[in-house]
Amino acid sequence: MTPTQPDFVFSDEQDGVVAIKNGDDVLYASLYWRARNAVNFLAKVHYLTPTVEHDATVWETAQLDDSGMKFTRDDRVIEAQTRRHEDNRGDVQQALQGETLPIAKIPAGVKFRPGDESVYAGKADFYTLRYGPYLIALNTTTDRSFDVTVPADMKEAKELVTKQSVTTGQSLSVKPRTTAVIWTAN
Repeated sequence: MTPTQPDFVFSDEQDGVVAIKNGDDVLYASLYWRARNAVNFLAKVHYLTPTVEHDATVWETAQLDDSGMKFTRDDRVIEAQTRRHEDNRGDVQQALQGETLPIAKIPAGVKFRPGDESVYAGKADFYTLRYGPYLIALNTTTDRSFDVTVPADMKEAKELVTKQSVTTGQSLSVKPRTTAVIWTAN
């Protein structure tokens, strides 16, 4: 990830992670972040440039085959997505308590009920994450393609995996188990 190394995009669609080196920018993103009970629409990013370093939990969009089951967040205040927690002490409350999240379709034969932790419950089929000058589109499926459209504000954009220029409004097909990363200098 040093400035002398060539630019690249690494993605692992099964685990939902992406690492990007683009000039002096480095961006790490986990799109399937702490989604153990349901699809939570949250990603974790670590973004570095020569002048800034950001760690952030950010909103993302996700498309999923919905199981029809829901998970409602409880009032855990420590390690909210694990069984290692303290119940509400009365002076601190979980800000997301009561939020209802969709549970992804669970494969046949896998024992599951809402509230259980499962790698299947929170994994969406397709994620899109916008952070700074980047738009990441990650397809976790093995058999479907999804489309992502270059946003209007991403003028003079480039798709970093293929290194091809893309234009505002252009639709890109993201094939199974692949990732597209659109970047703009604007």
